[in-house]
Amino acid sequence: MHNKDLDLLISDFKRHKQGERIPYFGKEVPYHRPAPAAENAGLMHVHILGKVKSIKLGHGTTSDSVLIYTEGATSLNTYYIIDFLVDNAHEQARKPEYMSWLIDKAEAFRDQK
Repeated sequence: MHNKDLDLLISDFKRHKQGERIPYFGKEVPYHRPAPAAENAGLMHVHILGKVKSIKLGHGTTSDSVLIYTEGATSLNTYYIIDFLVDNAHEQARKPEYMSWLIDKAEAFRDQK
């Protein structure tokens, strides 16, 4: 099944990583927990803002929707989008089994030759 909204999100993520400001992309930060595994795996997330927040608050804003990704360990500017959480992202990040799954996916990508 083809999802045009997801295609647009991926396209905008690419533009964001090339330095373009995407209005509905908010704060972008690494995951720190569980330490040190999340940081070692290079787990990052960018908050995806609703229309009202993106208009009023802008780039440093958080939300409960995130795009989770990692960058290649040896191939800079090569990214792997692991997951997109529409709701309850902060709650999910507190679940050890979910974070372990993300770390496993990120490490597998970063270990590719």
